[in-house]
Amino acid sequence: MTMLNKLFILLIILLSGCTLGDNLGHRYTKEISVPAHVRNSDVCLSLPIQSNETVVSAITYNVGKPSEQIIFPSDKQPEAGLFCILAGEFKFKTDQEYLTQVEVNVRAEGKNNKSMRKAYVSTFQAVKKGDSFDIIQTVHK
Repeated sequence: MTMLNKLFILLIILLSGCTLGDNLGHRYTKEISVPAHVRNSDVCLSLPIQSNETVVSAITYNVGKPSEQIIFPSDKQPEAGLFCILAGEFKFKTDQEYLTQVEVNVRAEGKNNKSMRKAYVSTFQAVKKGDSFDIIQTVHK
């Protein structure tokens, strides 16, 4: 490798902002697994949401067929710690696996602090139970 090539590679590394051994954990949204359950005919996620957190996006999709999805409007906020997917909003099919991710913005306290993001995630399977269905939690991959 020529000296010019070595300098070019070093320049790319320096411009990318990454160094060897750099901890990139702060660049990713922290995911927290939460349980889901059926309430009436709605699927609800129990969110340990704090007063300084606001939902900014939410999505539910069929893991086997990701095109079967719904992206919720940002004004859909949890009520009493529950983010519920109403029966009219999304049709869950029995024996299918679903993933729901609710991303929240965490307001920073203080003048110079930056707000952060975290995501509440639930992966579950809808199972037929008589005339209704039940939820079985699965492992988020």
